[in-house]
Amino acid sequence: MSPGTPRSPSESWHRIDAWLAAHAPSDAALLNPPAAEDDIRQAERVLGIQLPADLAESLRCHNGASAWTTILPEQSPLTVSGIVDQWQTCMTIAAEEDGLTTRPWDAPALPSR
Repeated sequence: MSPGTPRSPSESWHRIDAWLAAHAPSDAALLNPPAAEDDIRQAERVLGIQLPADLAESLRCHNGASAWTTILPEQSPLTVSGIVDQWQTCMTIAAEEDGLTTRPWDAPALPSR
């Protein structure tokens, strides 16, 4: 593979797993086994979309983490159920806030008379 060529999620996880095993075995132990294909399909039904291929492939390597870990920047990897829960929370908040229909960028810059 030439430098700069994107790796597949499976290839990336293989490298991450190897590094964690050598340098941070306690973090490696927090990664869950692969997600069940049925769980991925059920999440897609609940979400009403097909998960992006890279996300589904990543979940087939590790179904998130069993506890908070800082192996990835910003957030610990979510499980399939965590992804669904997060989406449902966002949809609940959106419903409480009158949906996501008000978008500031749609309003005219200056009021018209």
